[in-house]
Amino acid sequence: MKKGKVNYWIVCIFFFAGALISYLLSQFEFLQIDAKVNVTESIFSIITIVIGLYIAIALKKRQDRNLNLYNHLQTKLNSFWECFLSFSNQLEILEQISLSEINKQMKNANQKISPLKKIFLSFDLNENYVNNIENDIDNLEDLLTNKSKIKDNIVDYSNIKASIISSIDKINESFADAFKNLNDLI
Repeated sequence: MKKGKVNYWIVCIFFFAGALISYLLSQFEFLQIDAKVNVTESIFSIITIVIGLYIAIALKKRQDRNLNLYNHLQTKLNSFWECFLSFSNQLEILEQISLSEINKQMKNANQKISPLKKIFLSFDLNENYVNNIENDIDNLEDLLTNKSKIKDNIVDYSNIKASIISSIDKINESFADAFKNLNDLI
């Protein structure tokens, strides 16, 4: 059964079962209805119904807000992580990369992280996870540009490849922590 479709056989079965139960119960004498109206109980019942509806509506709005925020942040964070994974795969496979490619990837990372930080701040979420990702990426950039050999705009990082791979692993852990924090929204 697809989501959103109503199975009419189940609805018909429940309708006829409800009709049968109602018919059987109406045949018994003990189901007499009191014709007197108790004003106090009626007022309390109406107040209880209004409070219950208010609570249900408020909870539903909060759940919808959190779900929309979760979906939006998950999409943004996931696309950012995918971009980083493609760059990290290049770094793990190769031992040299052009300086322009590093600059392009770091600029792309900064462009993706800036809106994430703004969203986290505006919704009073813990932005430490995004800050950790940003700091770890800055450390990776520092490793690539300051601690590697650069010749003719080609960065040779073969001598510090283990440090770069551990930095990549740390960034991936920071992304995983951010996703764990994001799951707390739901």
